[in-house]
Amino acid sequence: MDKQVRERPLPRGSARSEAGGPAGGGRARGAEGVGVDGVRGSEEVGTSVGRKFDRDKLRYDLVDDDAEAEFVAVLTFGAIKYEPVDWARVEDAQARYFAAVRRHLRSFRRGEVYDPETGLHHLAAAACCVHFMLGIAMREDPEIVASFAERFAAALSTARAIRAAR
Repeated sequence: MDKQVRERPLPRGSARSEAGGPAGGGRARGAEGVGVDGVRGSEEVGTSVGRKFDRDKLRYDLVDDDAEAEFVAVLTFGAIKYEPVDWARVEDAQARYFAAVRRHLRSFRRGEVYDPETGLHHLAAAACCVHFMLGIAMREDPEIVASFAERFAAALSTARAIRAAR
């Protein structure tokens, strides 16, 4: 006996496309069936909503798939051109990656969308440089990693307070 499964309705104020679905033509849920309220699951006719207690977990479903692919393509290019994780061994890395971020952003701002060497998006290359800078900072200061859970919980609390004040 197959039960009918229906998606939960969008919350009040959500935009809908002309076709009656969510704005942008997608589903009401993000990737992996995540509801806009952070509750995962589906509602079956005649049963209650399934629950998964992940309200305070990282929301990887918010990462844009296409932007992530472009970002990973830049990482892959670098891993082949140099060596995997070679970025972590660069001398004076923070200053050099900061300069590289600025070069990529400047090129993009001037209308050059794709890096001439790689053919990949300048913004993806800039994002990789910022990623490297963060990774290096985290390797140099273990407290950044050690304090993550506490800082993330505080950030969630602040975000919820800001939202509640609207």
